[in-house]
Amino acid sequence: MPAPVRILHLEDEEVDVELIQATLKAGGLACDVVHVTSREQFESPVAQGQARQSQDDYRTLVELSPDAIFIETEGNFAFLNHMAVGIFGGSDPTELLGKPLREFVHADSRASAGDFLDKLSGSRKTTASCEIKLLRLDGSSFDAEISAAPLTFEGKPAIQVAMRDISERKRAQEVMRHVSSKLAGPLKGSATREVVGLVVFGLIVFALGWFFNLFEPVFSWSLRHRETLLDEFLGALIVLNPALALFGYRRWTETGRWRSGITRPDEPAQRPTGRPRTPDLSKDLVVLALLAIVVFTIGHQFKLFEALFEWVLKYKETVVDELFGTMIILAPAFAAFAYRRWKETQSERRPAGRGRRAHRGRERTQESPGPVDRDLASGGNGRSGNRCLA
Repeated sequence: MPAPVRILHLEDEEVDVELIQATLKAGGLACDVVHVTSREQFESPVAQGQARQSQDDYRTLVELSPDAIFIETEGNFAFLNHMAVGIFGGSDPTELLGKPLREFVHADSRASAGDFLDKLSGSRKTTASCEIKLLRLDGSSFDAEISAAPLTFEGKPAIQVAMRDISERKRAQEVMRHVSSKLAGPLKGSATREVVGLVVFGLIVFALGWFFNLFEPVFSWSLRHRETLLDEFLGALIVLNPALALFGYRRWTETGRWRSGITRPDEPAQRPTGRPRTPDLSKDLVVLALLAIVVFTIGHQFKLFEALFEWVLKYKETVVDELFGTMIILAPAFAAFAYRRWKETQSERRPAGRGRRAHRGRERTQESPGPVDRDLASGGNGRSGNRCLA
């Protein structure tokens, strides 16, 4: 069929349409010449043709999308690509077209999904996201992450929805939480028992030192053999005792944050999301080593600990010798406590890290985000089922 050629002529004189068509045909252009007398008649068919071409291009693009995409108008399915048909358990779009969308929303999510769609229909927001539970044609349920935007479809207000099945991801998260809770229980109890044990041990050491006068001979002997640098060594332990206690506490809190999911030991100290800062093991060890060297060197250079021990022996009736002696004994105990907490974190991190890497690989393979989802990446990814941002 020859292509139509429209000629807009706004002058008063007549136009010989047949002559124009014959001239074009003689030049090798087979067409039907149509004479119109107004600009509206000239532009309307052109605009309609462009609109049809744009709509066809859009349908082709949506059909090629790896995401499930459907369009809802007046509460019913108006369009579904092949991925959306498959995710609902169908084989042909006619199985879903014209059916109410709410029939495919699980009862647990109907309230939140209804509010989500109502707010989106009455707003001018470009995008919104939600996590809801949906139903397939066979009645089985699945968790879905949807991203939606209002638009006009075939002259009617509509909502375009891009959707992903996140059932596998949520099951993996649940398994990880279950495993973490089973591991955290006994380990948390073990750390608490060790803290109580440290307190009780310190009280026992203090009581025995006071009752049997154990620490006075130790300080006296270190002063008589000061050339062995024993007084500097014992003095450094006294000064390092609070630092080692703080080091143990930081390892303990680090393990607690790791188990609760707030942070991970293999991440940087300051996270971009603004979450709590994780104590850095390497920096703490360097600070402890430098502090020990500085304390030992200054104590030896200025004979600080000789003067300290002489003062302790002078006022031994104030039980200050038992206090400092207990601090000397507890310093290695605090270091051992910190080491055990660090080992616990490492033992939990290794298998969990492998699980997270495998899970991220499955997500990249099965759930590659579409263009609408990338726009909504900041919408969140909560653990609960019905989490909507509209």
